[in-house]
Amino acid sequence: MNADPFSYLTKYSITSESRVEWDEVCNFIPGISTVTNLVDIIQKLALFFKKESVIAEDSYYTLLDQKSFLDCALLMIPVIGNIWIGRQHSKSRALAAVRKDGWNLGYFHKKFQNDKEIVLAAVRKNGTALKYASENLRNDRKIVLAAVRQDGTALKYASENLRNDTEIVLAAVGQNGRALQYASENLRNDTEIV
Repeated sequence: MNADPFSYLTKYSITSESRVEWDEVCNFIPGISTVTNLVDIIQKLALFFKKESVIAEDSYYTLLDQKSFLDCALLMIPVIGNIWIGRQHSKSRALAAVRKDGWNLGYFHKKFQNDKEIVLAAVRKNGTALKYASENLRNDRKIVLAAVRQDGTALKYASENLRNDTEIVLAAVGQNGRALQYASENLRNDTEIV
């Protein structure tokens, strides 16, 4: 007898990867997520009896292993659970995307372009991603400093106020001398900076 209760699925070409995709899609459909997450909870309990090597080899079992019981329980509450999970996953996906390439910030909704954690991760990867930050965050000293340390020319996208900040302009010019053109006129004529 086969120990895998899902072995019959391979007969119908349902791969582990397709089960992962299906499970993730179902998390966002009210009603259906109730049923699929009840099944997920039962399957998570069955994972206690599986060897770690078997779990690691199968992407679906890995997903179940990593999915928290709290997430499963919340997703059993139609609509409210779907919204909560959607918000959590959206932010984590935005963070993952900007950590790969800061310019990805430009593809996300304005709420993420105004999220300090996401914008900071983006400008640390690519300073000029500051271009896509909200006006409020382009005036945030910590974010702008991180951006110009990564790429001095990011000073171009900083607020007028911060383009007149000696420490920020020095950091920008130290990283890339061409950044001087984006400093305030007052600082472009400052002998300490030039």
